[in-house]
Amino acid sequence: MSIKVATKYQISEYIKSIKIFYLVIVLVMVLFGTLTIFNSSSSFTSTGGIEGSAMIFLFILGLNSFKETFLMMLQNGTTRKSMFIGRLITILVTSAFMAVVDRFVVNVGGLINTINENYYLNGMYEMIFQSRVKSLHIVVMNLEAIIITIGVYAAAMVAGYFITTAYYRMSKMLKIVVSIGVPTSLMILLPVLDSTLFGGKVSVALGRFFGFVFGGKTGNPYNLLISCILFSIVGIGLSWLLIRKAVEKN
Repeated sequence: MSIKVATKYQISEYIKSIKIFYLVIVLVMVLFGTLTIFNSSSSFTSTGGIEGSAMIFLFILGLNSFKETFLMMLQNGTTRKSMFIGRLITILVTSAFMAVVDRFVVNVGGLINTINENYYLNGMYEMIFQSRVKSLHIVVMNLEAIIITIGVYAAAMVAGYFITTAYYRMSKMLKIVVSIGVPTSLMILLPVLDSTLFGGKVSVALGRFFGFVFGGKTGNPYNLLISCILFSIVGIGLSWLLIRKAVEKN
């Protein structure tokens, strides 16, 4: 199986899920839009909700993108390299497609707001970079928003893909240890140590770090884009190291 065929197959895996995702989005928009029309006391507000939902959706797609495809392609004589390159192309194409569609949805929501003030739909880009939005031409702003969103979506998919490849290589015991240990350390152990030993300095440092990474503090969206690219490069590299020697197993 060539890279082209491997890519087409892996894209086809996502088509049904993406259709269902956007069907749900449209139904929600129509439902709440109808309510705001027939009930003046009702309102619909979503700030970054479309992209936020898409990020979670794409992360889950990434989590479900390895084992079955890997085993099927190995059985059909596809090399790991062809499969992996096909997956990377799939991630990029899917991220670009959904970024464009979501930007279209956000703009439609903005048009509806001019007609019905009780219906307010705003994008992730507008939510994080409010001051920058006002200084850019609408065309430039939308193009920039699409580019940033592609980076964010790709990073979400790569994160899910890396996790699923890592779990595939782990033993059952290691899976249990990681599944329990990592969330416990991040959500319980780290906050306790931070408050008792460091006086909250770790939380403050992390807040500043993520504020810089996501560009919210600086107002520069390219901080976020560069961070997503670097994260994706690391995730892709680690995923390849895991895949190149992976063997068939049930």
